[in-house]
Amino acid sequence: MRALAILVVVSNLQFRYDPAILHRHEVRHLPRLTNQENGTDIPTDVAPARDQVVFPDNRRENDPDTITFFPLKDPSVPNFAKAYPQLTANVAAVRNQRLVAADPLTVDATHAFHAHVKPLKFSWCEGVAFLTQYTQEPDMPHPATNQDLVYVFLGVTRTGSHFIRAQFAVRHDRFPIPHKDLNAVPASSFHPSLDSLEQLLASIEPTAR
Repeated sequence: MRALAILVVVSNLQFRYDPAILHRHEVRHLPRLTNQENGTDIPTDVAPARDQVVFPDNRRENDPDTITFFPLKDPSVPNFAKAYPQLTANVAAVRNQRLVAADPLTVDATHAFHAHVKPLKFSWCEGVAFLTQYTQEPDMPHPATNQDLVYVFLGVTRTGSHFIRAQFAVRHDRFPIPHKDLNAVPASSFHPSLDSLEQLLASIEPTAR
């Protein structure tokens, strides 16, 4: 494994990444939007105020790599579950590894397929990682492509303080291939390797122990 040289501190959590793989990062502070404030609009942005770490150099325009830290408490609302019903459902679903229901991005899309599904348990977080592509036409054929394939992690800190969603673009020299063949592709042969992304996720921990 390569050294994780860059330290990022957000939301009372920290992690490290390899700049040879992800190059650089930005931190965005996303505003609160409750279900009541959203009204009848599609609830794509309903969530508490949260920090998102963005890695903009993945060569996919308007779709950067991200790690989003959703707090699971919000003193500004009287009832968290009513203010953020989708996030509450995401947390329950990830604990049962119901991948589509656990993913905040499936509000107006779905997963075309799942491959390399792997439950992950780290010292301060646990969840599940997998490869997928997003679609609004799940019944159509969806070969794995270098334009669309992503590695997704959905997890919850062991203290219950945050729900974590991470997404990274991944590529392979053999693409496009039928998605049913993805599980036969070694994790180490993707770019970046799935092992290197797991190493980053394993580094997530509280800023003070």
